Amino acid sequence: MLSWFQGFSSLYNRREISFDKTYYDLSEALGLPVLRNSERDKAQMLIDKIEEELHLKITKKDDKFFISWNGENEFEASLVATGINKLAQLIYLIMNGSLTKDTILFWDEPESGLNPKYIKIVAQFLKSLANAGCQIFVATHDYLLPYHLSLSVEYADVMKEMKQPVPSMKFFSLYKGENGTKVEEGDTMPSIHHDAIMEGHHYHSEFERELFRKSVNQGA
Repeated sequence: MLSWFQGFSSLYNRREISFDKTYYDLSEALGLPVLRNSERDKAQMLIDKIEEELHLKITKKDDKFFISWNGENEFEASLVATGINKLAQLIYLIMNGSLTKDTILFWDEPESGLNPKYIKIVAQFLKSLANAGCQIFVATHDYLLPYHLSLSVEYADVMKEMKQPVPSMKFFSLYKGENGTKVEEGDTMPSIHHDAIMEGHHYHSEFERELFRKSVNQGA
């Protein structure tokens, strides 16, 4: 939406376009200016860490969004990778007070378009938002994100000693049963038995071992 923002609300209101109201609501939320004074200071506390880790800043000028790294190399949002674009979008929604402790956030595949090295930053960002009171639903096919979050739960006492409190979490798996889609839930990822992510990794490991055995036999 950062890429489409300029003129989107007007276009939605005046023309028939193939976008549902969710996009319009998001564009309206992004249209609000940033908070000020003490409210801005509170919001800044939530985004300090992710801005520091990613070295990025997001600004809005003349109804266009710009993302910069290390205070320079400023680009229009449409020229930035989709994953970074989405993170910047969340940052701005916090800055303007649209994303608060009373918000429910639905995020589909945070890993999409994002360099894997940033997944740990996304996980920490999600935990910070949850600890601030935001309720979050995440759908993912990634291995790193759910297992990183699961480790935080499994070692919650250690995380607390590291001054990184862990919010309450629940993990769900959707899979096909005899009579349609089934739902399994668990407190951690290892407690989930229908885990397509781990099944994929298991297949990869078995395939690697099979290739290794065949290469050894060929050289024997």
